[in-house]
Amino acid sequence: MFSSAEEAWLWAVQGMRCRLAGAHVLPGLARAERPCEASDVLNWATRLRRERRLTADELGVLLLYGRHAVPPHALGAKHRPAVPVWDKALAVLESLLVQKGVVAAGAEGGIHG
Repeated sequence: MFSSAEEAWLWAVQGMRCRLAGAHVLPGLARAERPCEASDVLNWATRLRRERRLTADELGVLLLYGRHAVPPHALGAKHRPAVPVWDKALAVLESLLVQKGVVAAGAEGGIHG
């Protein structure tokens, strides 16, 4: 189980990038047991977009920073406008990930200090 939606999202995007690059995960060889596949998290985010629970901008920000494996708040002032979009998108995604048992209830999501 992931401790936050941010952790789950960054893991999922990087996992899908590796898979698209040809990587294969062999059963029983993962470093940590995960409650879902990386593709599940991306599919759920896409579903939230189709249901209009995520805006196109929110999904775009999730994908952009997910591809770079870093949240916007870690990148300084230039990326500051993306922070509230990132946080709102992760809050929406987190509620679904908690329901699915992927993120621990009461997790911090994308909220930072």
